Amino acid sequence: MKTKTALTVLLVLLTILNAHAYRIEEITTDPAAAVSGDDVTIVISGMFPDTGSDITSVQIDIVGDTLNADLIGFYQGGGGQMETPFTETIHWGELETGQYYIHVRLYMDWNDEIRLMDDTTAVISIEESIDRYPNLVISNGNVDPEIQYFPVRELNFNYEISNISDYNTAGQSRSYFYFSDVDVLEEDNRFYRTTRNQLDSIPANESLVINGENLPLRRINLPGEYFVIVDADGDEDVVESDENDNRMAISFTIVDTIDHHTTPIDSFETPGPAKYLKIVDNVAYIICRDTTGLALFDVTDIENPMELSFTGFGQYPLGVVIIDEMAYIQDSRYGIFLLQVTNPRRPEILSYIDIGGIGSFAVEGSYLYVVGNDLGLVVFDISNRESPELVGSSNDEISYYCINIRNDLAITWGRRNRSMYNIQQPENPEIVSSTRIEYDVKFANFQDDIAFLAVGESIRTLNFADPFQPVELSRYIADAGIGSISIDGNFAYIANHDEGLMILNVDNPWEITRIGEYYSKSPVLCADFRDEYVFIANSFDRVTIVSNNLHGLHVPKESSESETTEFELQTCYPNPFNSSINIAFSIPLSSEVSIQIYNTNGQLVETVLEKPMPAGKQSVVWNAGGAPAGIYFLKMIADDNQFSDKVRKVVLIR
Repeated sequence: MKTKTALTVLLVLLTILNAHAYRIEEITTDPAAAVSGDDVTIVISGMFPDTGSDITSVQIDIVGDTLNADLIGFYQGGGGQMETPFTETIHWGELETGQYYIHVRLYMDWNDEIRLMDDTTAVISIEESIDRYPNLVISNGNVDPEIQYFPVRELNFNYEISNISDYNTAGQSRSYFYFSDVDVLEEDNRFYRTTRNQLDSIPANESLVINGENLPLRRINLPGEYFVIVDADGDEDVVESDENDNRMAISFTIVDTIDHHTTPIDSFETPGPAKYLKIVDNVAYIICRDTTGLALFDVTDIENPMELSFTGFGQYPLGVVIIDEMAYIQDSRYGIFLLQVTNPRRPEILSYIDIGGIGSFAVEGSYLYVVGNDLGLVVFDISNRESPELVGSSNDEISYYCINIRNDLAITWGRRNRSMYNIQQPENPEIVSSTRIEYDVKFANFQDDIAFLAVGESIRTLNFADPFQPVELSRYIADAGIGSISIDGNFAYIANHDEGLMILNVDNPWEITRIGEYYSKSPVLCADFRDEYVFIANSFDRVTIVSNNLHGLHVPKESSESETTEFELQTCYPNPFNSSINIAFSIPLSSEVSIQIYNTNGQLVETVLEKPMPAGKQSVVWNAGGAPAGIYFLKMIADDNQFSDKVRKVVLIR
C-alpha cells in the first residue's frame, strides 16, 4: 500500500561545473503532477550554447531511491551562436514518503565520439500529507464567533451560479467573492476580504455548481458569516438585491472539527498596542507602541490580570530583557533604557545608554553587549546601573542583527555571517571565528546546546556542542514571519504573524512537528508563557491568554532502555551537507557501537564511532574533512552484529 503523500520540494543542485556552455541548469518537479506525490514527474532544464543542438535521446534507470537520467544531445549544424534552452520531462511514477535522489548527465554526440558535458545531482523529499482542516464545510446558519478565524486550505461547499445574461463570455470568467459580517452589503460597504478566482465560462441561461474542486479557497482568514458573488460571467450581480439595490449576501457556517490543543482563557486591555512581552514571576512586562512605554501587569490570577504600572519613555521601544529586577529596554531612537523594577508598581528609570543603530543586545553578569549597524561588538560595564560605562569594542565596524552569549563566547549573526568573539576579557573582545552562512538570522534562542534560529519564514535548529563547528539539525517552514520563539521544555511557542500562535514539539530537534495552534484576528507579534498559559501580543491594544492543552504531557528528553526497543540508525542532518553531518541512532541496551562510512565502491572511508554506548537515543558528528564530494553510505554495527538494513545514504557537496 503506497502512502498518500505531498511533495515537499527540497532541491539541492550538486553540479560539476566545466568550461563548456552545454549545461544542466535546474532539476525541478512538475507541480501539476506532484501535488499528491502519487505521480511524480521530474522536469530537467538546461542550456545549449547554440541554436543547432537538440536532445535526441533520454535514457533512464530507476534503482531503489535513485533516478538516473542520461540526456544525449546532437549538434545538427547550421545553428547560430545563441544560447538555447532545452527542457525534458521524465515520469517517475508513484513514490512513498522518504528522500530520493536524481542523477542527471548531459552528453553531446559529436558523430565520432560521445562526450560528457555536465553531471548534476538533485535531492527531493516526499513527506506525508497532513490535511490540517479536512472537515471544513459551508452550510446555512450562523458562525460561532469563537471559531470563525482560522486559515482555510479547502472549503467543502456547493453553490449554484446561474447565467441570466443574453451572451456568453468566451474562455474563462472572473468571479469576485466578498466576505462580510453583515447580511446586506451596501454599495459603500468596505468588505473585509476579497478573493478573486477564475471560473469556467457559463453558457447563457445555464448554471454552474461551485464547489471546493473548481473554486478552492486556500489560506484565507474568513471573517464574518456572509459572502456575495459579483462580476461572474459578465453579470455585475448574480445574487438577489433588495428594493434599495443592496446586494443580499449568502450565509454560511464554518465548522472546524480539528482539535488545535489550545483554549482561549481571557484577554486584557493594554495602554497601547502590544509590541513585545515577557512573563517573569507572575508579572507581564509589555512593550506598548504609540503610547511608547512599558506596562506591568500582575497575572497571578490568570482570569483577572491587574495593571500595576505604566512607564512612558523613549520613542520606538522594541523589546525588553528582564534580569535581577532590572528591565533593559531597546529603543530604536534613544538606545537602551535601564529600569529598576524591584517595586513593579513604581518602576524607576535609572539611566539610558545613548547609542544608535542597535540591532540587538545581551546582558551577562555586569556587562551589556551591543551589536548593530556598523557597530561590531560594543561592551558596557553596568555594575553601576545609574552610570553605565563604555569599556570595550571590537573596533571592526561589522554590522550584526543579533547576539547570544555562550560561556566566554559572544555569537553574533550578521548578513549571511556568523562570527564569534572571545569575551574572557570584556574590555578587549577578540574575534576568533567568522563563517559565511547561506541565510540571515533575525534572532536566535538557545536551549542547552540547541539553537533555534528565526530565518525568514522558517525555523532552523543547530547543535552548538562544538561552537566552532555547529551542526544543522533541522528546518521547519512556518509559512509566515517569525516574531518570537519561546522554549518551554518540549514545547516551542512561535509568534507566527498572520499564522497566529504555533506550538511545536521540539523534543527531537532533528524532527520538529507542529502540535497545536491558535489563530488570532490580527498578526501575532510576540508570545511568552507561564506554566500552561501562553500570552499573545498583537497589533491591538490587548493581550490574549490561551492555554496549551498538551502541557503536562511532556515526553522525557532522555530515552531509557525500556523506551528504545530496537537498533536504529535514524536521521542524518543536514543531508546534503558540505562539511559535517549529525548522525542520530538508538540502541535498546548498552552495546559496543560502530558507525562506518563507505563510498559508492564499497570501500571503508572512515569509522566515525567505535566504543561502548549506553542505551537510548545517541548522536555523533562526522566531520568529512578532506573527503571528496559524492554519495556515501553509513552503516551501524552493534556488538559485532551488522545491521544491513540500518544503512543511510548521504550526499557530500563542496
